[in-house]
Amino acid sequence: MGNKECNTVKAIKQCGRLEELNDTVRVSTILQYEEDEDKDEKMSHSSYILSPTPFDDKVISKSTGYPLRPRSANSARSSPAISKIKSVSPHKFMSRSPNPFHSSKTNSPRPKAHKINFDTVPLILQQAETMFSGLTPSVVFNSSVDGWESRELNSKIEGLDKLMFVIKMSEGWQFGFYSEDIAPVHNHSENTQVSSSNMFLFTTDSCGNKFTVINRKNKTERSFTLHTNTEREFLLTCYSAFWLTSSRKVYLHQLFKTTYQVNGLPNDNLLSIKQTGSTCQSLTVLHWA
Repeated sequence: MGNKECNTVKAIKQCGRLEELNDTVRVSTILQYEEDEDKDEKMSHSSYILSPTPFDDKVISKSTGYPLRPRSANSARSSPAISKIKSVSPHKFMSRSPNPFHSSKTNSPRPKAHKINFDTVPLILQQAETMFSGLTPSVVFNSSVDGWESRELNSKIEGLDKLMFVIKMSEGWQFGFYSEDIAPVHNHSENTQVSSSNMFLFTTDSCGNKFTVINRKNKTERSFTLHTNTEREFLLTCYSAFWLTSSRKVYLHQLFKTTYQVNGLPNDNLLSIKQTGSTCQSLTVLHWA
């Protein structure tokens, strides 16, 4: 009986070593795929161990810098592969009137977005208009109409450039980011990392008026991540800044202060986002054309 118990213990230890070996191979494969990334990014995302995370005992991925999604008992262990493609541009606003966009579940063509009436929108758009002289914004995604699924967001922005993503918080202030390069046609079975040579964050004061630009500190062109169409937790991830979930929760990335120029901000709205997540009211994506 003692020998059987000894053999059982040895077998369990061997299985544990095999799992560790599989995990090591999996991480090594991801790191090899990212070896062409900027050296600073590798230091901050491959070697930097981040904690705590917004999802209980979940951890930040050492290879990508993004939080590992919560998993159910019967979900697969491996994360979706990441496709690196040059990409898109974002801008923001929240339309109060419904926008009759098509559903990605139908085969109907995408209708043109409605033009924005600047008499009925916050001052932030009037300030942004001066930055994009000669361009007119239109709403291509409005969470109040299109919902909070990655499938809908992906279908509305793929193939577009000059995009502005605007998040309105429950307290009334707004923030988001702009990304100028074209968003690729999304590989719906993989996360897609979007890059842009012209990308910046922005935030407003508590009244949603004063517009402040926040630039990146380094030369990276990483901008944001489009999640798979089957993703149920994450809606949108802005590179090393924040991620937005399908439950309308916003989480600030732990590398936010080291990646972006946050010193001297006129207000601390962004920095006030809770580690446990803060609730937002809406996400709107503007296309400047």
